[in-house]
Amino acid sequence: MKSIFLIAALVGAVLPGCASQPGTDSHDHLASQPAASAVAENMDERLNTGLNEARVNGLSCPLCAESLSAVMGRVEGVESVKLDLDRGVVIISITKPAPTREQVASAIADAGFTFVSFLERDGG
Repeated sequence: MKSIFLIAALVGAVLPGCASQPGTDSHDHLASQPAASAVAENMDERLNTGLNEARVNGLSCPLCAESLSAVMGRVEGVESVKLDLDRGVVIISITKPAPTREQVASAIADAGFTFVSFLERDGG
């Protein structure tokens, strides 16, 4: 188990833009900012089953973004998570009982990223 953390630390020190790189402050996913769209998006509503997308700031480093997958996987109703680093989007597969929008946004914040908004998908 220690070797995983050692590898993560070494890779983080090499990858530019990684949150674990010492002396950098350009990581917007580390800022503790409330989600600007949280109130406007009916955060108490449950997400639809199937695929949902959330825009997230700070998905620039693959290693750092993996922590988001781990945290999201612990939310009841989240079946799987895929990250689209180029678009800054988390693609979440939801099963019943579906989590609320607030639960997902909180998990994103708990992972150290900034939730921006949910994206509407065709047919869902």
